[in-house]
Amino acid sequence: MRWGVAMVFAFSAAPSLADETPDPVSEAAIWECITAAAAEPRGAASCIGSFANACMEAAGAYHTIAVTQCMAAETVGWDAALNTAYQDLRADLSGLDAPAGAADALRDAQRAWIPFRDAECRWRGNLTRHITDYAHCVLDVTATRVLDLVAKGGGQ
Repeated sequence: MRWGVAMVFAFSAAPSLADETPDPVSEAAIWECITAAAAEPRGAASCIGSFANACMEAAGAYHTIAVTQCMAAETVGWDAALNTAYQDLRADLSGLDAPAGAADALRDAQRAWIPFRDAECRWRGNLTRHITDYAHCVLDVTATRVLDLVAKGGGQ
């Protein structure tokens, strides 16, 4: 009985973002971070998770709901940056100076990458049975793909 009371108290006392979902991170904020971090030792990779960490610190909440919501809010920005980086790189690869078929190869790679990301993150989430691992994976894999495309010439 004492354990049940302690669990109810622990969960009811924890701060929650459930009623206040964090605002999505803007694509502009992602690009600003990528640009500013270029001179840092870890480079733009230091941006990955930085917005989610700031969100959790601001909320003072580090439980499953808050962590997942903060990671999802950051993923929105990275997903928008991914679309921009992909479209820019695809346009560049469609130019006269690009190798024949390069734009189509990028399209095919991106179409294959999306189900890979989803399957990889479902696997990682199921491995630990913890939703934050799934959210972290989607954030990390999406952001890493952005940085890969940027390194090839995509982006702002």
